[in-house]
Amino acid sequence: MYHLAVIGSILSLAIPTLGLCRCRPHESCWSSFQDWLALNNSIQGQLVSVRPVAAKCSNVSASWPDPFWRAAEPSAVQWENWEAWPERNQTCYIEDRQNTTCGQGRVSLYPAKVESTSQIQETVAFVKRHNLRLVIKNSGHDFLGRPSAPESLQISTHATKDIENFDKFMPTGAPKDGVGEGPAITIAAGVSITELYAAVSRHNRSVIAGASGSIGAGGGYFQGGGHSVFGVWRGLASDNALESRVVLAEASHQAGHLVYANTFQNTDLFWALRGGGGGSFGIVTSVTLRTHPEVPVVVTNLNITTAGGDPHFWKASPTLNDAGGGGYYLAAPDYPLNETVNVSVMSSVLIFANATNTTHIDSFYNPLQSKLSQVTGTTAN
Repeated sequence: MYHLAVIGSILSLAIPTLGLCRCRPHESCWSSFQDWLALNNSIQGQLVSVRPVAAKCSNVSASWPDPFWRAAEPSAVQWENWEAWPERNQTCYIEDRQNTTCGQGRVSLYPAKVESTSQIQETVAFVKRHNLRLVIKNSGHDFLGRPSAPESLQISTHATKDIENFDKFMPTGAPKDGVGEGPAITIAAGVSITELYAAVSRHNRSVIAGASGSIGAGGGYFQGGGHSVFGVWRGLASDNALESRVVLAEASHQAGHLVYANTFQNTDLFWALRGGGGGSFGIVTSVTLRTHPEVPVVVTNLNITTAGGDPHFWKASPTLNDAGGGGYYLAAPDYPLNETVNVSVMSSVLIFANATNTTHIDSFYNPLQSKLSQVTGTTAN
């Protein structure tokens, strides 16, 4: 069992200890060519040296906004501002003039495009041995920019794609006479939400996951909680996590140690992983998620429009009680509909899981629409 005090020491891989800085390319402690070659050989030739993707110029223009392409590219993240290093004036955007110097920015110098847990372990041990800065990139969806860091080595988990379905999942370390956790699916860190949905649907099951198909479901998504339109029905993705396999930075003085975290062993680590944020406590190589029966759903859509800047817009903004629906809202107080007309718009899409009675769901909306119809200049449909 890893108590939280011990878990704090695990962070030594990602956060330098007080007074100890990570080695950088211009320093004498930086790894030699022979060291990098040895790492490459130990991970079956999966170490690459990269430049920012924009350095390829016209070759990437068509793919630039494609999130699946960005997930697969070690030198790209989903929010391109995190590829730049403004403190050093290092940027590289396809919009830049051709005579502009294309700086490395926060793009890792060497990504390890791992395909197995053993390759992750080898890379972690190398990082620890040579005191290097390490980042973990799954699909690169991170508003805080954690998949990128200047002058770093990257572990890219995107190519790890193992999937296994279970009718009756038994966590590692559970009593042999235990009843198990029921149907579940184990996915490697690089399995995308699109791939996860396809895998469970082949078994007529459903799973709690997100709406962006390019996100790696076994990475920072569930480790950050994992919101879903089905959250009202079955909770967050982290609520449905049953077990994780984790490579630790340091455990018993052995970097790259692999452990299982669930309700039977390493319980504090298991608790911390379900909401503590991607890469905070180790590298999750796979996660097992509970699956659920496929159920019918009812999808609702409500659009509210007023004249642009009309203060009645805020009176028209709905506050829906807990009626079993989950979804998304979009609000634009002053949106240019065309060159001459601005409107205020609120649009909502709510999904009611395990529901078929549309009349019952309409009953939640009818009072709201009735009130909206009384607001001057407001259209609701």
